[in-house]
Amino acid sequence: DDDDDDDDDNAALNALSEDGTSTVAGTDAGTRTTTPRTVGEGKIDVPRDRLMTVGEKTALKRELLRARRALDVLTCEAGSDGDGDGAGDEMAGDDVAAGDDVEDADEALDAREDRGLERVLNAAPLMSRDAAALFQLARRVKALRVGAGGEGDGEGEGEGVGLLDETVVRVARAARARAAEQGKPPPSTRAVRKIFRERFGLSLTNREIERALRVAAREESSASR
Repeated sequence: DDDDDDDDDNAALNALSEDGTSTVAGTDAGTRTTTPRTVGEGKIDVPRDRLMTVGEKTALKRELLRARRALDVLTCEAGSDGDGDGAGDEMAGDDVAAGDDVEDADEALDAREDRGLERVLNAAPLMSRDAAALFQLARRVKALRVGAGGEGDGEGEGEGVGLLDETVVRVARAARARAAEQGKPPPSTRAVRKIFRERFGLSLTNREIERALRVAAREESSASR
């Protein structure tokens, strides 16, 4: 019987209840106390000199934002934004009302992404060596854009050829061709956005999709002449 009691106490030390609390043996025989079990329990402390400084986090956020801008779609078509149906801008569930100024909508998206990256980088201590891969990823994306013919300062800014431009236009072109074969009207922005989410897990803004559909329509018009 004593052995059974010991086994019960040992099992209680490792038990985790469904509500996220751990059950441990109490000081009195036959009693147990329940204490919260937190994510930080059992963590290994990292020397402060190995953690990223505020300056390093700021530099990393800047690099990631520039890489993100390097992946904007068809920035060379931005001057024609607003010529369509004014569907507005949507990304990952965030809406911008129809008729909003294009520049304001783009700035709002930039600001949301800026805040999002800042929250992620400040959510927990980061080791400098662990962030090296993120720095390399951001810089390689920028290098790819420059190699693809992107203009600007090499920091992912300015107009020119984007890394996603060809893929996005190809999907828009195929969607228009498929609708024509079926005797249907040209696909809507929403329909093409759904294609990207299902095939690539990628959320494009309405504005980017409208640019791709505009380019595809222009190509069809030129080919028919």
